[in-house]
Amino acid sequence: MLDIRLLQTLIVLDEERSVTSAARRMGVSQPAMSTTLRRLRDLFQDPLFVRASNGLLPTDTAVDLLKKAREIVRLVDTLEAEKTPFDPKIAEMEIRISASDFALSSILPGLIRKLQNDAPNVRITVAPLVIDTVVDSLENGSLDLTVLPNFLAPDNMQIRRLFEADFIYLMRDGHPLLEEPVTLAALSRCEHLRVAPISVHRANRIEKIFGNAGLNRRVRLTLSNYVSAFEVVRNTDLIMLTPRNIVRELGVGFATCEPPFKLDPIAMSLIWHPRKQNSKSHRWVRDYLAEAVRSAPEAMCPAD
Repeated sequence: MLDIRLLQTLIVLDEERSVTSAARRMGVSQPAMSTTLRRLRDLFQDPLFVRASNGLLPTDTAVDLLKKAREIVRLVDTLEAEKTPFDPKIAEMEIRISASDFALSSILPGLIRKLQNDAPNVRITVAPLVIDTVVDSLENGSLDLTVLPNFLAPDNMQIRRLFEADFIYLMRDGHPLLEEPVTLAALSRCEHLRVAPISVHRANRIEKIFGNAGLNRRVRLTLSNYVSAFEVVRNTDLIMLTPRNIVRELGVGFATCEPPFKLDPIAMSLIWHPRKQNSKSHRWVRDYLAEAVRSAPEAMCPAD
């Protein structure tokens, strides 16, 4: 007989790509996990996983089975969850979320502080944000939630606005720019650092502002995250536009100035698959995350 535990084991083996790691995650011994894998192989008449240099790799049969297994496990989880009220105090669950480092720095501190008191057995796993695969990840359940700029939200997903981010120029203490009025012309004489956590195939709105004034923004360096960018700015003459709410966490060594142009804030939204819309646990997570944003510092501009 095929039971739900076997399907869960198949999924965990695929995610961990190691019998030892899968055993640890399932709370069983390594020999017990090996026995379960042999049972799965006998049941489906296929090796299912083969050894490779970077761990176990699923066979074509396993890949097909995993798609069905994940759907079955999600369905069973939903049916079980609907039978009883969701109690965060005793719930054991993992929330898989992807977002840029800027969005995570805006969300995670408040969320973790609240979870430690209210939901001690709820775990957060942060996955890399890959915009080209985010829809597939939400559909197949490898992601529960993602946070994206509202203009990138997929049409076929559920959306909830979380907060708005406005931007300020950041530079090192004593930067020459601060010795004169900050104008577009002055900014065009500086070298810029651009952070692009998500690759978007469209014209950058900052370049448009400079271009409309007949000026050029000289981008010397483009990075994919803010953590590296801050160290570069602290130790060079490069300047950068950065979300206002994370500037206050940087400490000494930095200076800021307001942009000399109007720049509308970017709305950041929580995205999830419609299948999760009525799940009690998932709805609790969404509401809880939104509350963590609302209780964050005012600089984050929560969006109700």
